[in-house]
Amino acid sequence: MEGPRPSLDEAKKASVKGRWTETPLEKAARRLCNIVRMAWMGGCLLYLNGIHEVEISVSDVRVRTP
Repeated sequence: MEGPRPSLDEAKKASVKGRWTETPLEKAARRLCNIVRMAWMGGCLLYLNGIHEVEISVSDVRVRTP
């Protein structure tokens, strides 16, 4: 199952401009960091609670998916 792909406005602007500049690159890095962190936390929840401890619902996983 594929989740929604993040759309980075900064990447679109860099593509139009033909290059990255420092400010949009920093903003994109921060946004991607948050996406990765949310995915990691969702994976940990699924592994620990879904396999080892208790049963969790699909909706419990979905709200933690970026």
